[in-house]
This record gives sequence, structure tokens and C-alpha cells, in this order.
Amino acid sequence: TRAARRAGERGAFEVAAGYWDDARSLLDLARPGDRQARYDVLVELGQARLDADDVLGAQAALLDAIDIAEAEGHDLAVRRAAAALATTTLWQISPYGDVDLPLVRALERARAAAGDAPAAERAVLAGAHADALYYHPDPAAALALSSEAVDLARAAGDPDTLVLALSQRFRALWRDTLVPEQDAVAAEIVAVAANADVHAGLVGVAHLIGAVVAFSHGDRPTYERRMAEARTHADRSQMPGLISQVAWAEVAWLIARGHYDDAWALTRETDRLYRRTRGWQADDILEAFEVSIAHDRGTLVDPVAQASALIEGRFGIGARELIGWMLAEDGQTVAVVDGGFL
Repeated sequence: TRAARRAGERGAFEVAAGYWDDARSLLDLARPGDRQARYDVLVELGQARLDADDVLGAQAALLDAIDIAEAEGHDLAVRRAAAALATTTLWQISPYGDVDLPLVRALERARAAAGDAPAAERAVLAGAHADALYYHPDPAAALALSSEAVDLARAAGDPDTLVLALSQRFRALWRDTLVPEQDAVAAEIVAVAANADVHAGLVGVAHLIGAVVAFSHGDRPTYERRMAEARTHADRSQMPGLISQVAWAEVAWLIARGHYDDAWALTRETDRLYRRTRGWQADDILEAFEVSIAHDRGTLVDPVAQASALIEGRFGIGARELIGWMLAEDGQTVAVVDGGFL
């Protein structure tokens, strides 16, 4: 466990997660009946995996910890493990289109057990619950929970909790595309992150959100400034999930400016990091950027045929929109309409 803690302190989160996993295995052999020790190791393992962007592995460990705490009737321990499920990234916490019902139910129970817990703790739980419902067919619950998280975080007066809650609110709004409030959330999260002592990873997320909104408004100076800040703080945090998410945005910007060789080099570098950690739909993400670069270079002869696997994959809806814009740019408006691409 000492080695795991040292690795985590140095930002070697994947190494730390490996040590905590070893500790769990050794504990099962040496002290199989020590449920408290197993709970403590599972929480540490879950947090290390989350820092390393092994989101599903983190959730599995933390759900096991919640099961132990619930069996022992320890509400505080339930909330501690459930709160650790909150993520410091911009992207969603579930694979594309998935709603993990055991995760949702565990967070529901944790919130029910929160009672009069401190506002900061309840904010984190509400935000994590909102994230777990991101892909639910009805976005109303995620919107309500993320709004509650922000209100509780403001009441708590803790900058880290507020930035986390605002990032969760932004994700919920992203799904529902309520653009005016997205602007307000982005402005607030950047301001809080810039004017308080906030964890580097959360600061990186704040500036990445600011960059997303600036890009949507065509505000290039603000976009580039926010992206530079996001990169600085992502690197400082050493969190691979945040680093890869910033890098994917940088790839898109390189493509937009015609720097195709640099874009492809960064695509391959980021793909290696992403596959080593989260890795969800990595093939689709890689192909989307590969197709985009080829199209803008003028080497994509038949976008529909060459991107058929992408169109038929899990990102099919987004891929069809991407190909639709490519066809439109090439003047093939009839193909866009006939193929139902936009």
C-alpha cells in the first residue's frame, strides 16, 4: 500500500492502480474475512483506477465497496465509496449509449442514505448520479440532479466541489443542448477555477469547457486561450483521461487549420494513450479522425464507402452527420439528401 500511495502522489496512476489491485489480491489470501480492510482497499483501488481513466474498472471496485458497506449497515462508508465515483473529465462516464443500472441504483441508495450529510458531499453524490443517467432516454432526471448538485455546491462554499458540479451540469446540458445556460455555466466554471485554489484536473476541465463554448460561437482567440490553459493544467494533473480529451480537441483544431501531418501524428499518439486507459470505441474515434484528415487532404474518393464501418458502428448517428458535411462540402447535395445524412 505504501508503494501504491507513493505512485499516486507522483501521478503514476496506472501504476498505483496496479499496486492497489495487488493489495486486494493479497488481502483476500491473507485475511479473507477482514471486510473493513477489503472495503478500504477497494475504495483506494477505485479512486486510482478513476485517476488512470479506467472508468469501468473503477466503478466495479467502488460498487463492490458499496456492497460491503451496505451489508455492514455503514451509511457513511456507503457515501464515501459512492462519492469516489465522481469523475474529473469532460467526457461521459459510460460507454456510448449505455446506462449502467446497478451503478444508478447504488447512487440512488447512497443519496437516500445521505440524510443531513454536509452539502458538499450531497453535491458530489447528486452530480455523480446525474452523470450515470447521461444516456437515459429521458434527460429530465440528469438535468434536475445536476442542477441540485450546483445548488448544493454553492451552499457548501468549496471551490473544488463547485467546479466539479458545474462540469457535471455542463455534461447534462450538453446532452440537452440548452445553449444559453451552457454559456453561463462555462463562464462561471472558468471564473471559479481561475480565482480559487482548485485541483489542476478540475481547472483543466473548466478551461476545456470554456474552449468548447468559445468554439461553438466561433470565438477563435478565446478558444485558443482556453485550450492552452486546458493543456497546461491537464499536463500538470497527469491524469491520462483529461490529457487525451484535451489532445482529441487539439487534433480537431489542427485539422481545421490544415496541419494534417501534425494532426495525424497527434492522433496516433493520443490513440495509444486512450487505448491504454479508457479505450471506449477507440477504433471508431481513430477512424473518424483518419477519414476527416483524408477528406480535407482530398484523398477520400468515396466518403460513404471508405467510412462504411464507422457509419454502421456504435457512433453511426454522429458518423452519418460527419459524412453528410463532407458530401455537402464536396457539392454532393443530392447524395446528402438521398442518403439521409443530415
